[in-house]
Amino acid sequence: MASKPIDDDDLILYILGGLDPEYSPFVTSITTRDTHIRLSDLHGLLLSEDIRVSDTALEQHNISINVSTKTSSTPTHGKSESRGRGQHQQNNRGRGRNQSYNRGPSNLQNQFNQGACRTPCQVCNRVGHTALQCYHRFNHAFVADNGPSPNAFYASQSYASPSYPNENWYPDSGATNHITPDLANLSMHSDYNGNDTVKVADVSGQTWELAHATFYGNDTGEETMQGACGYGNLFQQGYGLETTALSTALFDNGSTCGACFAIRCVNSKWCLPGNNIITVTATNFCPPNYTKTVDIWCNPPQKHFDLSLPMFRKLGEYQAGIIPVEYHRVPCIKQGGMRFELKGNPYWLLVLVYNVADAGDVKDVKIKGRNTGWMQMTRNWGQNWQTGVNLVGQGLSFQVTTSDGKMVESLDVAPANWQFGQNYEGKQI
Repeated sequence: MASKPIDDDDLILYILGGLDPEYSPFVTSITTRDTHIRLSDLHGLLLSEDIRVSDTALEQHNISINVSTKTSSTPTHGKSESRGRGQHQQNNRGRGRNQSYNRGPSNLQNQFNQGACRTPCQVCNRVGHTALQCYHRFNHAFVADNGPSPNAFYASQSYASPSYPNENWYPDSGATNHITPDLANLSMHSDYNGNDTVKVADVSGQTWELAHATFYGNDTGEETMQGACGYGNLFQQGYGLETTALSTALFDNGSTCGACFAIRCVNSKWCLPGNNIITVTATNFCPPNYTKTVDIWCNPPQKHFDLSLPMFRKLGEYQAGIIPVEYHRVPCIKQGGMRFELKGNPYWLLVLVYNVADAGDVKDVKIKGRNTGWMQMTRNWGQNWQTGVNLVGQGLSFQVTTSDGKMVESLDVAPANWQFGQNYEGKQI
């Protein structure tokens, strides 16, 4: 049963069952004992047995070398044993493999080396030989069996605390790889800059993904206004300073503008205590810099958040500059209805859609004049949508679809005398 502690008897059997064949006598002696053995006693006996097995292997290795030396140092006096399609005696001529002076180690040593090799072959992934000895090493069409796909399982001390550590043993998860949120659990570690991602599910089933976060601007947030999503004064439009710029991978050419993210700092001494979680709306773009080779946080495929300074301070220390984070999408909570700001000229209408709740990011917009049917609008940039139809003097209706597939129609949002530069409120998702 998952998360059920193993008692000592089961754990002892599990340990014995995982030992190599060289430990068979030891296993037999333990399992045939009349008296019960404690886990701590087994640990001491196993250490002693491990030393004995290692000494025995070394002794056999020395013997094999001696046998090889004596065998190979004996001259053949012109005759030798050759292996091929038959066995016969011949002079030291021809293409056969023969035993001769200083020819190399004997078969006994080869057998020992093959038996002792437990590192998988780099060609076929089987143990017992090296890549140089592999039968398939010149077969370019050969595809090795790599075994089951790697599975990484996340381990954490959810039920332990510094005052009451959890010292129970738990069943092996069967993982091929393991991860940990605490670098103290690793004796050696290094940064990973590849393209793979790790998704972590919390107790509520919500998936968290790994990223990094920096900040831009000052405490007033002045630099966060007028961003690449097309929003203007973020205070007037309801976003405030709870905003972030997204890296190329997350920005997705502006289609993610308006989406909301929950973010928390992880695995850093710079994280503030309390595991704080902030919620921010995507309102800007963190541009890549392809001239740099370090600190390329906003370059693809990095997933990165460039937060407003007040939001960064809620997660980590200012002097850190950059912190590792986990994030996931969350529903946007907005006050009032969806809003439409009209810009452009009579022959080119540009509509900014903002204050969108729930998914937050808009994937499709249609417009209808009082005297027209529904017409498709196209994304100009960020959440600015455009049409080249002259709709001056007509009341306007909008049909908005968000990234989660929800659609809402706001009929007669703008009256017939609407003006450029004004904004109008419609229905909310």
